[in-house]
Amino acid sequence: RTLRIARRLEIEVAIEGAAPEKAAVSSKPIPPSFDAIYEALVVNYDAVRASRKVAPGTVLVVAPNTAAVLDTISDWLEWRERKGWPVDLHTVAPGTAASTIKAYIQSVYNDPTKSLEYVIIVGDVDNIPTYYESMSGYGGEGDLPYAQLAGSDILADVHIGRLSYSTMNELTIIVRKIVGYEANPYVTDTTWFRRGFVVGDPTSSGPSCVETGRWVRNLAFEEGYAEVDTAFSATFVTKMQTALNRGDTFFGYRGYYQMSGWSNGYTAVLTNGWRLPFCVILTCDTGSFAGGTSRAEGFLRAGTLATNPPSITMRGGIGAIGMATIGTHTGYNNSLYYGTWHGFFREGLHTMGAAQSRGKLEMYLNYYGTVPNTVHWFTHWNNLMGDPTVDIYTGIPATLTVDYPATGPIGANSILVSVTESGGAAVEEALVCVWKGSETYEVGYTDDNGSIELPLSNATAGSMMLTVTKHNKRAHLGTVTVANDAYVGLTSTLLDDDASGGSVGNSDGAANPLETIEIDAQLRNFGATQVQGVSATLTSEDLFVTISDATEDYGTIAAGGTAWNFEDFDVQVHADCPDGHSVRFSLDAVSALKDRETWHSILDLEIVSAAFTPQSWTFYNDGGNGPDPGETVQLAVSIKNEGGANATGVMGNLVSLSPQVTVTDASGAYAPIAIGATGSNGADRFTISVQTGTYEGYLANFELIMTFNGGAIDTVPFGFAIGQRSSVDPVGPDAYGYLAYENVDAAYPEAPAYSWIELDPAYGGSGATELSLPDYGDGQDKFQVVNMPFGFRYYDQNYTQATVSSNGWVSMGPSNSKSYRNWTIPGAGGPDAMIAAFWADLYKDAGSKILHKYDAANHVWIVEWSRVRNVYSGSIETFEAILYDPAFHATDTGDGIIVLQYQTVANNDAGDNYATVGIENHDQTDGVLVTAFARYAAGATGLAAGRAIKFLPTRDTPTGTLQGTLYNASNGNSPASGVLVTVLGSGRSFSSGEDGAYGGSVPPGTYSVVASHPSFEPDTVTGVVILEAQATVR
Repeated sequence: RTLRIARRLEIEVAIEGAAPEKAAVSSKPIPPSFDAIYEALVVNYDAVRASRKVAPGTVLVVAPNTAAVLDTISDWLEWRERKGWPVDLHTVAPGTAASTIKAYIQSVYNDPTKSLEYVIIVGDVDNIPTYYESMSGYGGEGDLPYAQLAGSDILADVHIGRLSYSTMNELTIIVRKIVGYEANPYVTDTTWFRRGFVVGDPTSSGPSCVETGRWVRNLAFEEGYAEVDTAFSATFVTKMQTALNRGDTFFGYRGYYQMSGWSNGYTAVLTNGWRLPFCVILTCDTGSFAGGTSRAEGFLRAGTLATNPPSITMRGGIGAIGMATIGTHTGYNNSLYYGTWHGFFREGLHTMGAAQSRGKLEMYLNYYGTVPNTVHWFTHWNNLMGDPTVDIYTGIPATLTVDYPATGPIGANSILVSVTESGGAAVEEALVCVWKGSETYEVGYTDDNGSIELPLSNATAGSMMLTVTKHNKRAHLGTVTVANDAYVGLTSTLLDDDASGGSVGNSDGAANPLETIEIDAQLRNFGATQVQGVSATLTSEDLFVTISDATEDYGTIAAGGTAWNFEDFDVQVHADCPDGHSVRFSLDAVSALKDRETWHSILDLEIVSAAFTPQSWTFYNDGGNGPDPGETVQLAVSIKNEGGANATGVMGNLVSLSPQVTVTDASGAYAPIAIGATGSNGADRFTISVQTGTYEGYLANFELIMTFNGGAIDTVPFGFAIGQRSSVDPVGPDAYGYLAYENVDAAYPEAPAYSWIELDPAYGGSGATELSLPDYGDGQDKFQVVNMPFGFRYYDQNYTQATVSSNGWVSMGPSNSKSYRNWTIPGAGGPDAMIAAFWADLYKDAGSKILHKYDAANHVWIVEWSRVRNVYSGSIETFEAILYDPAFHATDTGDGIIVLQYQTVANNDAGDNYATVGIENHDQTDGVLVTAFARYAAGATGLAAGRAIKFLPTRDTPTGTLQGTLYNASNGNSPASGVLVTVLGSGRSFSSGEDGAYGGSVPPGTYSVVASHPSFEPDTVTGVVILEAQATVR
């Protein structure tokens, strides 16, 4: 299995190399930051995540091997570990080569027992060397090569940051900043937790610096920020002093070399104290840390350490991302900036290192296909000065209520922790860590009830630290006293699957699916007196097991003695229990003569089974091109056994998850498949039939249900494309279900016909309203919010307003974006919920107009950009967007149809990403891209005069139909037109025509249906049943 960064694109795009291959799937836990990144960007991630645990990864710290440094960072390292992040400290002698350090980092990354997540370099380049790229001519410094650990791509495989210091006082300030920020945040004034600050200096780098600031401000408001100050005009230094002295959670800067006059001297005298911002200051030279103190280092190092009397005054920031060299460029810096804040605010990447990595991924997604060397330079120059694991606050940290025993007996093998907050609400996914020297170190996340039970192995008395942390929560720092006390607990277990007595198994000593296993559990009396009449009961809430013999006797256990159960506990493992699954049992012991006191232990049992992953598939009777629409073909699926048990008697049952594909022969036999081996059903193939009319490139999904070893079950998901997509096939779909059809897709009835609707009165148009968008040159970008003539459903959200831009796009809902620099779709930057008709830097001259009109007869709203010009070339562009009223033009999803038409088009803006055409959802995580950067998606023909593109929402799930005719009873039962029929809870609305008829697709279910018209009282019908593939007439 391979993870592919594909940004929710078609699977065939990933195969063709639009994204790099990353590390193959292993049994290692997935670190939480990468879990969030994969969830946002990787197409096939859900199937991978289902078989993997998410747990904090290893933090590798590389530091100089000096007593002064190690003593200074000791409290910080202990705090990292106490939070629940396993720390690997690697010390190096002066003069150690970067290649030697990289080799050690590589060895940790390759260690099968560790999931390396963060690398932290402690020291300036005088202490720990960096790398210098040799491709750009600038020779810029950067730590990226330390993080490039898997594959041959240029992306980082871990998050990396540098604690750069030049004096021991600076290092002391840095580590105290980190620990104080996380462990004891400044709450005397809590307003700073909901405050941010952005600077966009357009003086030399242009208006996009302002636009990036507006975009980040909007994201912060979405997150719930109360105040985000901006500085978009002089005097910049004064405005920065005011805002930074006040203190904010984040500070973003876009501008030019010299940072609008800001220097480290200003940073050094800031008075913000512990109100420390995360600084993202992307412009030339802010991160040139190899020569002098860069501005990024200045923010990290800022503070004053006094010795008489001892005191510390914090200043500056908690960390800063800057750019090395004076050779950076506005567009590339913007891409990094957008991606960093998009990950931070919209994808939950709240650690500085993860946010920085997301910025680099955004640049990769936009530019690697056209300027790969430039992507290499800029991601190398982009460096974090700070601890990449620091979790940045985006709200007032709430106080946690954490319930757990204050004391615990020696020998207790678990502790139950419950986490709630104000009002008693359970806190899910709080990170809980218990740590007692070398005896116990366990970490886990609370469940949806706010609870977790962690295993213990405390053999001696003493104190055990218990720490609970979560984003935007105050850290709970507690202790549990471990002492001698009366306790009877589990010390050892034996498993019997020898098929004698009560067991049914294969005698391999492991718990396998379909086995009945006998468990012997040894108890120890850790108390000072004997315990009589001991019995124990085994329970589990795990749905993969059934306990058939739960209670057993132990008799008397002497003080310090042990005893085994007289009879075995019996447990059946279900057929579908997956390999590697850990079953949690509770073992509760009681003494009949000791007031029925209960002593609780846990028992974890790992299940061993075969586990299959798809490797490849082969088609037969397909003409050599794979299955095409209308064809019936045979299919052999090759699978690999990556589990812990050999598989015999292997059979596969194929299930189609796609309504366009039917399985006509579902059964396939496989030869035995040993651990690590591969098998195929080539001698007993499946047969599938593809419906006529299925579009070329349709992604068909399947489940292969494998049975083996007498009835054990494993389910293998996989999918492949139907047919060979060409330029006369649709583009998409995206994750939501939108497809894009062009007028050249003649084989598809859904394809639009090009039929230009002229709005400009100078060319025969009439009835349109010209929008006030006086954009007559570079930097004059304008937008206008308009009321739409009907409600428009778009990506499952309803809109009554839209924003029209002079730069060729429409955004659903009100927007304050002036975005002229276009990006890929989906992608960070640009307006939300966008329809990119021809997103580029455009302007108007005397002959240009931007107009809109409602065509009531056809129930469409049209926006035309008439004879606008391209800033780059001056070329004339005439195009329009047509939105169809969903109440009259029904779709599978209830969302609206969008058609783009091009009368005159010249996609020639080679200086600024050409034009972007496509649609995108509100949070910029999904969309259909037709073109960007002069690259066309699979299925796209290309922009040209006379082109029409139709975006049609589809749903690859079963639907039924609701249809009927409405009559006006007060007017002789004449047809009632213009009646809105709303199917409550389905997102579907239909409007009746002149003949009173209405209808459209509705998901199966039972609904209430409301008919409404301004001239009548609403009429509601309840209990309307919609059946799959059937019409319901009302």
